[in-house]
Amino acid sequence: MSDSDIFESWGENLQDFWGRRDSAPTFRRSFHLFGWPVQLTSNLEVVLQAVDASLPLFSRAPARLGKTLHVHVIVREMPDDPGPVPEDLFTRIQYSGYENWLAMHLGPWGLAHMAIDEGRAIVVIAPSLAAAPGRLSRYVLNTIFLNLLENRGFSMLHATSLVRHSRAILLLGEHNSGKSSTALHLALSGYEFVADSMIFVSPVAGNMELLGFPVGLAKVRHEMLQAFPQIEPLFEREITREEIKFGVDLRRLPGVTVREEAIITPFAIDLFLLERHEGRETLFSPAGREETMRAIFRNSAYWHSAAFWQQHLARLERLLEVARCRHLLLGSDVGSLLAALEG
Repeated sequence: MSDSDIFESWGENLQDFWGRRDSAPTFRRSFHLFGWPVQLTSNLEVVLQAVDASLPLFSRAPARLGKTLHVHVIVREMPDDPGPVPEDLFTRIQYSGYENWLAMHLGPWGLAHMAIDEGRAIVVIAPSLAAAPGRLSRYVLNTIFLNLLENRGFSMLHATSLVRHSRAILLLGEHNSGKSSTALHLALSGYEFVADSMIFVSPVAGNMELLGFPVGLAKVRHEMLQAFPQIEPLFEREITREEIKFGVDLRRLPGVTVREEAIITPFAIDLFLLERHEGRETLFSPAGREETMRAIFRNSAYWHSAAFWQQHLARLERLLEVARCRHLLLGSDVGSLLAALEG
């Protein structure tokens, strides 16, 4: 009897200490994010529903040729039942990285491990997290998807984006500088809303491509709710990594348009370095290349290798080649803001 025959005859009797049988990718779903092919597999079918929560948050783009990204989610009973997934799970996650490996420790609800160069991730979660596909998407999968994509030619910029006719507007500023509230005022005044958190820059076929995440969602601090009385009931409380905010999906608002497709030049691009000032009028002044690049550097990717940053900055340099860069000094009068941008 050959070695293979022995395994075929007796292999099923071996103890499966690591749970390989139960963890096998029985269920799978293939889709595209930013046009890149992705496959999610799991040993439990309900996990695939999390894709439905993630897909609308990524700008749609034409399909690209590239090696498929693989994410495998294993659902296993934990040594101790962790109970329901808490609303503040973001604040409990420990993020770790070394070279091209990233890990997320989800406390008693599981862990995730990413090999970003290989474009693969493995996730082990408790049944209670698997039973909440929306939270699995928000707390775990979206972070994995974004990090795998960022290592495939998509350079992230913490910026808010809108579109008016054939003109893309990028609002770049420090935390609590007014990006979200400014974007909401513009969206309620006829600008197409893209995203309020991240913009990804990707050169494509000689052009510049801008893609948003999370598409259609805006978040403001509690004290800014009073500035939007007409939609205040639609805001929902959210615990983010940094603080408690109030979010709204602008696709729910009548008369507001959300741009869900990627922005590809020859769109004109206006990049504004946003700051508040004490006056009522919104003012503009030119922004030099060096100071704009410093602002981009501070509001971009996290620490990584020199090779990663060299490629990352080269893509953002291309953005500056086509964008018009200005300081935007934000005044208290909304009418002044709208008039200034129209001008």
